[in-house]
Amino acid sequence: MNVNHVLVHPTLREDLVTELCRYFDTFRGGKNNQPDYYTHIINDANFDRLDSLLQQTSGKIVYGGQRDRQSRYFAPTIVTGVKPGDPLLSEEIFGPILPIVDADFDTAISFTRGLEHPLAIYVFTSKSADKERILNETQSGGVTFNDCGLHVAACDAPFGGVGNAGQGYYHGPQGILTFSHLRTHINALPAWMEWCIAARYPPYSIEKAHKMSPPVVPPFDRDGNDTTLTGDLKWVLRFGLLALSALIVTRRDQIVALGSKLL
Repeated sequence: MNVNHVLVHPTLREDLVTELCRYFDTFRGGKNNQPDYYTHIINDANFDRLDSLLQQTSGKIVYGGQRDRQSRYFAPTIVTGVKPGDPLLSEEIFGPILPIVDADFDTAISFTRGLEHPLAIYVFTSKSADKERILNETQSGGVTFNDCGLHVAACDAPFGGVGNAGQGYYHGPQGILTFSHLRTHINALPAWMEWCIAARYPPYSIEKAHKMSPPVVPPFDRDGNDTTLTGDLKWVLRFGLLALSALIVTRRDQIVALGSKLL
């Protein structure tokens, strides 16, 4: 899971960095170890992009930073003291650089709202009020509390972005719909039903327009009494009759089709 940046309360930053460094050392087999399978960038262009972002940042590299253009090795790197507007926050990183931004909870929400909608927000809190604020005051493709992998691992839960993070979802039925084209096809009404919608043909008039859709009128009379029931009931009955007629025709066609197959 690629994490673009971390927002952490200043009082917790040192503990977070200490634990991140400890786990990074464990995964690498030692702080100075450079395993061949670990964090090599896919091509020169992306290596140079990441190298440029790291050189321009005003933050402090507190872990990693080693890199070699010839082999495109780029060590896992933690950068603290990153401020809003820093080059590391100007684009999605898609690389082994983790900017850490100091922020209290209100600042974190404001900061998140000021950026493009993220693919996902991962929030670590035990307070129900904080969770509600994240859900109500931010927008993202998804939100996961106290974990970073459960959402994408849930095969039946839609996973996807919003806005610049992408459109559509994958996993389960949502994935089928995202990567499918729903092609609509409609059969015309039989000729004997044309009287129901004959008002759609010219010459046009206000009367015909009212037959196709009800005129816009206030839902109350001059005394303030509700008048929606009688007006709406008339149109419900009118279009209900049309829908019933269409259903009868459809069922009849299905019966005819079934009879043809049996014969």
